[in-house]
Amino acid sequence: MAEKAALAKAPKRKAEKCEDRGGEDQQWRDEEGTWSRAAKRREEKAERRAEALARKAWARHLAKQEEKDLERILRLKTQKKKETETELQRQREEELAAIQKKVEEEERRKQSRIASKKEYDKMVLVENRNRAVIEARSIEEALAVLTGKEKLPVVKVKATEGNKGDCLLVYTQGEEKPLLVDLRIIV
Repeated sequence: MAEKAALAKAPKRKAEKCEDRGGEDQQWRDEEGTWSRAAKRREEKAERRAEALARKAWARHLAKQEEKDLERILRLKTQKKKETETELQRQREEELAAIQKKVEEEERRKQSRIASKKEYDKMVLVENRNRAVIEARSIEEALAVLTGKEKLPVVKVKATEGNKGDCLLVYTQGEEKPLLVDLRIIV
């Protein structure tokens, strides 16, 4: 009988202990007002870290997925189908035809009388070196102009005064005719 009574009282005792603990826990919670705020902050901070880690993991997952997709696309693009001998022959013929067309165009352009703008400018914009009269302000300038462009050895320089005004005759080596018939000196 004592055992039966002990067994019957055991759940009652457990309930009392739980009530005592619950009351104590509630009392502790009430007394820990500021500590609970710090705990809440810690929990919130931990939650934010967990969310940030989850976002980073998701971003890594998306990046890996995108890489896989790009690799698959590149593999598909780089895979070439096998070319048959007739396709290779056709490509060679097209290349040969393009080269022949280019050569024919070049020949037609050479034979035509119409020149391109560059060729025309090249022919027209040539300095005229066949001048009989060169203007200079002094004899030194005239000699500098003559010897600078022509690079001829000047042997004899003779200044004369004629009806046209002052005149300078320049003779080169081995010639009896003057190289320059008239040189006007502008004063």
